[in-house]
Amino acid sequence: EEIGFTQFGIDELISPEALAAREIELLLNQSAFNDSYEFEDGALTMVGLTLTESAAFVGRTVKETAKIFPGIHFMPIAMRRRDTSETIIPRGN
Repeated sequence: EEIGFTQFGIDELISPEALAAREIELLLNQSAFNDSYEFEDGALTMVGLTLTESAAFVGRTVKETAKIFPGIHFMPIAMRRRDTSETIIPRGN
């Protein structure tokens, strides 16, 4: 039976189980990444990852990397080198 929750001032019901299941599914689909945060129902995903020393991104500028991987649309927003606590805000060069 449908209960009229709006008469009690309730606009929407939230299911913690459904939210947890959706988050687990997102993490399983992106298991190669350390952290991921989805915005606007997947229109934007912010990903945190650790690169190995042999990764093609390492030692290259953002512009160089974009030329090597033209089909991948990305924008690095912050980096931290191994064994440092300094955050680097990358620019194109």
